[in-house]
Amino acid sequence: MQAQNAPEILGEAGKTISDADRQRVAQIVGDLNAGSTADEITFKLNDLFNEIILKKEMQIMDALGTLDRYTGRNVASLVNPQGELSEEDEAERIAGLKALGIDLDG
Repeated sequence: MQAQNAPEILGEAGKTISDADRQRVAQIVGDLNAGSTADEITFKLNDLFNEIILKKEMQIMDALGTLDRYTGRNVASLVNPQGELSEEDEAERIAGLKALGIDLDG
């Protein structure tokens, strides 16, 4: 898992991973082995999820916001609305996504 996700863990995708990079990844991921407790494994996996997935999600939303500014579109708020939406607002959001060719129903 460490080697496969090293670029994402380090935030340096597209770069050749050095021995020093591998050591940094091992420190971030920690020493999980057969003797690790369920709590230790859960903590580390949650930490990795936050570091890799949530960080990438924030980068995607930032990129969508940037695209919105340059294109005059409103994709970022349609994809990730802030706060609770009324039924009417949610229907409007879904219609806006469909107008952009994004079908939430698959």
